Amino acid sequence: MSLTAPGMATIKYHDGGKSALILLDGIVTPSVLQLWRKKTEIFFDVKKLEVSDHVKSILACFSSQSFVNWINENEDTLRNLPWADFMTQLKKTALTPGWDVTIFRTMINIKQPTSQSFAKWMNEVRGANFSLSDTCFHKNTAALRAHIESHISNDLADYLASLTKNEHDRTEALEDLEEWLHKIIDLDEKMASSQKHHLALVKDAVKQQRTLYSSYRSLPSRPAASSSNAIAPVPSIPSHVLASGAPKVTTLLRSKVDIPPGYRFPPKLTEQERELIRIHKGCRVCCQLFADHSLPCNRLPPDATIYHTITPDFITEAKRTAPIAAVHDDPDSPAPSEENIGFFPVAAVIPSDAVPFTLGNGSVSSDEVGPLSVKHFLWSAKAWALDGIFLSLNCLIDTGAHLNCIRSDLVRKLNLKSKTLAKPLLVTLAFDGSSAKRPHLFSFYVEFSLLSKNSDWESRTCKALVVNNLCTDFILGLPFLCHNKLVVNCEAETIIHKPLGFNLLSSRSLPHV
Repeated sequence: MSLTAPGMATIKYHDGGKSALILLDGIVTPSVLQLWRKKTEIFFDVKKLEVSDHVKSILACFSSQSFVNWINENEDTLRNLPWADFMTQLKKTALTPGWDVTIFRTMINIKQPTSQSFAKWMNEVRGANFSLSDTCFHKNTAALRAHIESHISNDLADYLASLTKNEHDRTEALEDLEEWLHKIIDLDEKMASSQKHHLALVKDAVKQQRTLYSSYRSLPSRPAASSSNAIAPVPSIPSHVLASGAPKVTTLLRSKVDIPPGYRFPPKLTEQERELIRIHKGCRVCCQLFADHSLPCNRLPPDATIYHTITPDFITEAKRTAPIAAVHDDPDSPAPSEENIGFFPVAAVIPSDAVPFTLGNGSVSSDEVGPLSVKHFLWSAKAWALDGIFLSLNCLIDTGAHLNCIRSDLVRKLNLKSKTLAKPLLVTLAFDGSSAKRPHLFSFYVEFSLLSKNSDWESRTCKALVVNNLCTDFILGLPFLCHNKLVVNCEAETIIHKPLGFNLLSSRSLPHV
């Protein structure tokens, strides 16, 4: 998205705008051509030229031989063209077909890298948007601000979320785009300075932690009958470092394992714990039950300060407190053995594809009694697919869901990177009581962003659990609604983006600013 590149054509300026600008030889990019157009229009105003003389006055302002040949061959036609039509023909001659789609696709898919400052990345985005002037892909001021805000790095987004309420409100209240951008640049510089300071503190603490690794692993095993969880005192990172929100800085203590600052290894497993882990298909390295990975394991066990002795009672309690998600019930999935059966809480359920079910039918209600059901909130969104075109998506808005879900086959179609959860998520279904005996285990999630049908609104990057056989493309729950500042009005059947006033369930476009 950069405005400069080796071999790019340049523009020759004249003091005071008394002479037309000359486009010198080189690679003509959309940004260079758009800049030449803006400066040439200023020249027209300074010279107070008649509209009919605009094209005639600049036909000699090209030094590239290809442009000279094109003008010589079509001079009679070009002289009589209006300025806007001349620029259209010039773009067709100078630029590669589909250039606007390529720039737009690049702009909406590139998130601010953590290693790049907000100011540099933001200028690249604005440069790309400037290149799209006079095209259907150009974003107005409001849409550009929403795009920038939704694509900032995760570190900067977390830093903005940690601001005090007064400072956060002052930042959000800035309506002028330039003022808002200068404010975000200032906050980004403060965050970078703070991270640099805390990075040095954490590195010092990690050096001390590295020397303790051997002693942690050599702690004696606990007697099987002992209920004591006493841990030998271990030097820890200073509290002012941990309280400062310092970035994660780790040191490699064994292959592919990062030891975070302040982490304490638990004592060695007892024989009873090893046997329970084996019976319940767990991992003796990370001490996780029902683990879905094989050895060698590169995950850390729970910190010694929160580690619990693995006993039959502990396993039963862990089953009772399993988290819940709205998932598809696969009637063909085998039930686990009796030793894995526990009591699981019950929540919402999404029907099977094999069961007749239509989203959004609703029902008729009376004045005295509320309706048995109402239509679902379905948002028609889109996202870029692998073949370079938009893929239309049906998204179910669920104000009661504590997570987002994506149908597993869309991960490949949308070219999303599947990531592994730090700890597998154990879930059960709502209606079928026997489902408590058949818990589902989910281990993967993706990061995604969605666009409105008319590309006027784009969501911030969110996370979604990958679910097989989901009844719709996406289930967008509270994480999506909160992260994107969306307000759901069930009575009015609207989903409003607070900063822009855009209704996701309406097909109207955003007002141009």
